[in-house]
Amino acid sequence: MSYAHYTALIGDICKIAGLGDPAHLIESGQLAVSGLVVSLRYDERTDPLHVRVQVELGELQAAEREEVYRLALEANLHAATAWDGAVGLDPESERLHYVLFFPLDGSRSAADLLGTIAELLDEREDEVVESGPRR
Repeated sequence: MSYAHYTALIGDICKIAGLGDPAHLIESGQLAVSGLVVSLRYDERTDPLHVRVQVELGELQAAEREEVYRLALEANLHAATAWDGAVGLDPESERLHYVLFFPLDGSRSAADLLGTIAELLDEREDEVVESGPRR
C-alpha cells in the first residue's frame, strides 16, 4: 500500500462526488458534506495501510448530551474493527466526531466510504430532528 493507493481513492471520491480535480482534496484533506467537515488523513510512515477518516457529526445540544454520550460509549464498546470506527467528542469545539480507519487494500471502495459517511450524517440529522433544531 502506498501514497498511490491513497491518491487513487481520492480521485475516485472526486469522480463520484463530482468534485473535479482531486489535487485540492489531496492537499487539504478536507471536504464539506452537508455543511459538516470530513477529514481524510494519510501518513504513509505511520500507517501505510489505512486512511484516517474523521466525520464531524455536529454540535451536541444540552438536552441530547447524556443520551448521545451513553450511545457513543455503547457503540465504541461493540466496535470490532477499525472499520467500525469510534465516536468521540472534540474537547475544544465540543462537536461530535466519528473516526474510522479506511483500508487501502482494495477491500472497500470510495463508494463504500461515501456511503458510510452519508449514512452517518443521515442518522445524525434524524437524531437532531427528533431532539429539536440546531442552534
